[in-house]
Amino acid sequence: MLKLKSFTVLTCAMLLFTACSGPTVPPPNSPTTPTTPTPPSTSDVIVKPEARVMDAGTRAALTQFKPVGTGPVKMYELRYQATPQTSALGVGNVLVSEPGPNAPYGYLVKVRAVRKEVGQIVVDAEQAKLEDAIEKGQVEMKIELKPEDLESSKPLSDGVSMVTTSSGISAESLIDSNTVLPWAISLDKVLYDGDEKPETTNDQVGTKGKVKFALGLDLHLNIGGEEGNAVRAKVSLDQSMDLKLFAHGNYKFKESKPLYQYFFTPISFPIGFVPVVIVPKLIISLDSSGQIKGDMTFDVAQTFNTAAGTEYKKGAWHDLSSGPDFKLVPGAFEGQMNANLQVGPTVRGEFLLYGLAGAYADIGAYADLKFQYPSVPLWKADLCAAANAGVSIDLIFTAFQYGGNIFTKCANLAMAQNNPPVVTKITAEREPVFGEGTPTGPLNTNDIVDLCVFATDPDEADKKLKFFFTSDRDVLGETVSPEGCISHRFQQEGLRNITVTAVDHEGLKATKSLPLTIVKFEAPAPTVSIQSPTGNQTFSLQGSSVAAPLVGLSSLNDCTREKWTSSEPKDIISSVNNCGAPFITFKTPGPRTITLTAVNASNKVGSAQTTVNVVEKTNTNAPAQALLAIKNHPERPANIKFGESITAQLVLSDADADKVSYVLKLSRKGEPGTAVVVAQGSSLPKVVEHTFVPSAALPGGSGATDYIVQLEATDNNHSDKAISLIEVHMDAIPK
Repeated sequence: MLKLKSFTVLTCAMLLFTACSGPTVPPPNSPTTPTTPTPPSTSDVIVKPEARVMDAGTRAALTQFKPVGTGPVKMYELRYQATPQTSALGVGNVLVSEPGPNAPYGYLVKVRAVRKEVGQIVVDAEQAKLEDAIEKGQVEMKIELKPEDLESSKPLSDGVSMVTTSSGISAESLIDSNTVLPWAISLDKVLYDGDEKPETTNDQVGTKGKVKFALGLDLHLNIGGEEGNAVRAKVSLDQSMDLKLFAHGNYKFKESKPLYQYFFTPISFPIGFVPVVIVPKLIISLDSSGQIKGDMTFDVAQTFNTAAGTEYKKGAWHDLSSGPDFKLVPGAFEGQMNANLQVGPTVRGEFLLYGLAGAYADIGAYADLKFQYPSVPLWKADLCAAANAGVSIDLIFTAFQYGGNIFTKCANLAMAQNNPPVVTKITAEREPVFGEGTPTGPLNTNDIVDLCVFATDPDEADKKLKFFFTSDRDVLGETVSPEGCISHRFQQEGLRNITVTAVDHEGLKATKSLPLTIVKFEAPAPTVSIQSPTGNQTFSLQGSSVAAPLVGLSSLNDCTREKWTSSEPKDIISSVNNCGAPFITFKTPGPRTITLTAVNASNKVGSAQTTVNVVEKTNTNAPAQALLAIKNHPERPANIKFGESITAQLVLSDADADKVSYVLKLSRKGEPGTAVVVAQGSSLPKVVEHTFVPSAALPGGSGATDYIVQLEATDNNHSDKAISLIEVHMDAIPK
């Protein structure tokens, strides 16, 4: 079997055979070194007396071998240096030569005239046949072409590179195969470009990948004898490929592209002492046509082997073809496309006597591809192969040619149905807890639970699935977010199954369930803190009373469930709860305990207390006091987002009920020189609120920043200022 790699010989999915290019090397004029094929078998040979075999000296004496004329019979002019051998040539001689310096493919000609010109012998000759030189003879041989037999190549298109190695080429493939083929081609080829601009790829059909192949010839020649004139020629082809096909755009196209032409070292073998020269030649071409609308990439691996041949024996022709045998493994398909494509290569293998005529085979394969999106199936691939074979035997015996279609066969190789979605997981997480919720532990009836589904569509990664949430105990009617989540507060404790159904565009479904246990909410007792009055603070009666602001909070974060009380019944509290800006009015001197109590929905109670002392007015004036708080941010440091505003609560108090002057400042932590005033004023003792945006009040970048908020207060009767500080951390701008 002649093993010559058939690059693109069969492609099965779009664009299959695209790339093929390399350097142009013209056939050499220097002497060739014959490659010995599988040793031919010869038997009784009778050479006709008019045969003249050119020896090395005569081959060296040939200075010119050129075709002349245009008639039906090929004519040649041969010029030799005058030597005793060349001077002896005469009309009727049949000249047979293996490759030489000026006849790289040898020759087989019959002399029609001889003349002498200034030291040269000029021979006019016509094309001869082997039977003109051989009365009886036979040869049986198999040719295997290897990469080292390649003499020259001629690229007929760009985008192809050839790889050869005597040890064969192996590569990862979707098809497991231990076969090593001696030739390989790397493809990166655009088959069709709508605007003929390589830089715009939205109107192109093409392929990338690798094709491996082998090509061979089984030849039998018989001239004369009992068998009579007979010829058997069979060309075989093995091929595999791994390709990624791509198509983009909206257009019709029809293209035929020759890709590569290969010439191999002439092979000489004798029948008796008559040299017969065979010149192998390989031509790769690619035809493609169809209509495309959309975008697609498609991975495909495929193997193909067949043989195309014919035999002439006892006056009749016989088909010797076998196969084809197909195997195709489709890989990943991505995209959205409506297309009907026919794409495939033709490999023409020729084995030419003396480089002129002989056995040939055209073996072609094409993919008939249909992509419909959306549809079922998404795509369908039919692989077809066709072969023509023939023999031009006018160089062997009586002028005669035979050729024709050997087979055309198709097989449905693969199709892709729409696949259902895949639901990978369902999660249930509580939303951040404020007030009297429980931020840890089992989910409970007080939690708002985020239920989220994670799913994919293997056929349409960029398409949105529809999701439906159900429970065997609850009604889940919330709207599903674009991220595939709903938020729900479960009213009943106990176990339930949450089921999510994912549906694709064609209605195919996938479901997954999550067992979820909800426990009854048992709120803990609230935690309570008092910021003002401070412990052991002293107040002086101004006449019959003195007032002081009340500042405190609880973990309920609900002022309606918080209440102030005093151990002194005569004290007056301005509000029945902790809403607004409550204050207390002291009517009598003496110590008392101030209490802030919070009660949650389960009637669990939390409280905090502080003790103050009220005295009669003295001649000694007490300094002002100041306390700073950040509303709704009890944490230290207070944490805010970039651009978020804060409300500073300025608790201003004075034992003598004097008016208090204040200044509120903002600076970067550790940089007191950056301080700016955000608020200032004066007030009788009470709680004053100021709202501002730290990142706007003190601009300077978008990164995380630590600030210091500082309150300074005085009653103007004392030089010393009361100071209160709070640190605020601001997060960076989210990326």
